Amino acid sequence: MKSLAAFLEMLILAALIICVACSSASKHSDTPATTVDEGGDITNLMVQNKINSHSENYSMRWYDSRSPDTSTGVPLCETRGVPLVSPRGVALVIHGLNLLPSKMEPIINILTDSGIDALNLSLRGHGHNYDRHAHNDPARARLTAFKSVSYELWKAEICAAYTVAASRSAKKDVPIFLIGFSMGGLMGADLLASRPDIQFDKMVLFAPAIKMHGRNNLIRVLSPFPRLTIPSYTLASYQSNSGTPMAGYNALFDSLKNFSDHVGPSVNVPTLVFIDQKDEMVSYNRLKQMVQDENLDQWRFYIVHKDSTEESAKVHHLIIDAPSTGEEVWKDMMQAMVSHLQN
Repeated sequence: MKSLAAFLEMLILAALIICVACSSASKHSDTPATTVDEGGDITNLMVQNKINSHSENYSMRWYDSRSPDTSTGVPLCETRGVPLVSPRGVALVIHGLNLLPSKMEPIINILTDSGIDALNLSLRGHGHNYDRHAHNDPARARLTAFKSVSYELWKAEICAAYTVAASRSAKKDVPIFLIGFSMGGLMGADLLASRPDIQFDKMVLFAPAIKMHGRNNLIRVLSPFPRLTIPSYTLASYQSNSGTPMAGYNALFDSLKNFSDHVGPSVNVPTLVFIDQKDEMVSYNRLKQMVQDENLDQWRFYIVHKDSTEESAKVHHLIIDAPSTGEEVWKDMMQAMVSHLQN
């Protein structure tokens, strides 16, 4: 009995750890936003992705690059400026598991201020990407959609978003970048590794879930129950849902396996990896070893040393904005990102 109790305690601990690590999030949905399509027409709806023919998946939002307001003399990263006629690049931005897609906006703001158009993708079960009916409660509808996701569905959504971003990249004759946090970094790199038709000129990965601590695998015993929702107990302001269904974890593990099966020279593009060595989910040592084993000589690490006085900095996996890292740490991180993409 003692051994069984110890196992159950480990299982619960693993569930909590992976919830904290993957989910960082709020019980409120994103607010609707204005987007600009390829023709320049403004619409009050998200770009509609028809991956699921039975519903409207509001899954993509463009953020156009902006030039500095030269009349003020304010540096590029400190002003919203005016839209650029031609961007310096196009970035596909992919959030983490159960993360509010809008929480990627601090990164996106730096991208657009640096002259890079950004396409922010909301995977099924996140943000506005769920079945939309007048009688539906948005939070319940979003979680219901989340319970039915799969690796194949999310992969299809990412491929569709890549096609949109690559089209703008080709039209503007500028490079295309991948910006991904946690599972978003994993799935983007997974497609780069396994799909010859997908190419990124550079990548910026924030705590990519490519190599995880072994203890996180304990949650796999719950894989036969995809609709089982594991509560998230911390950092509610970052969550897209109040909990994460096992369907989401199953998709993550499927992507992890596919990446592991295909990782090789195709992912050896200039890549900047941000990671806190105390990350609860991602193993820095295992990630570093993979880079060495696969001879990924164009990958480099940026070790994040958080400001421990910040309350949200206590979750080491979360490194996507100033509140989660500390103001000065975040400023240095963003300077490194811009330098990586521009050089």
